[in-house]
Amino acid sequence: MEVSSTLLTQSRYYCAAFNSAIFDGPLRIYFNQSRESEGLKVYFFMKAQIESLNLDPEHLLLIMLYPSGAEFLHSFPRGQVPFAVEAFGQDWVVGMDLTCAEEKSWELHLKKILQLPRPLLNETPSLEV
Repeated sequence: MEVSSTLLTQSRYYCAAFNSAIFDGPLRIYFNQSRESEGLKVYFFMKAQIESLNLDPEHLLLIMLYPSGAEFLHSFPRGQVPFAVEAFGQDWVVGMDLTCAEEKSWELHLKKILQLPRPLLNETPSLEV
């Protein structure tokens, strides 16, 4: 069962600067409208990659594109800047600090997620919310 929007917006992962989102199947991308070009680049990159994975639509991949390092570190205090992945209920949250992540860098990080074994991407994360 997917995480409700209310739960996500009240979690530490959500940032008040997020005023735009792209929802497509199991993929959810949140970003600030001023970073729309990065949001669209991430979407088209992930869309091209994710179709071959046949992900379970019950397990979402939530990608949060933070507009500042402070907002990223608030959400992922133990995360390695500029990229972190954590479980959120039955879903996965991917955080990216756009202020220090170059396009080639985030492509490499996102490819690492997509290279995880399919069962891991489709299983319920073991971490608690």
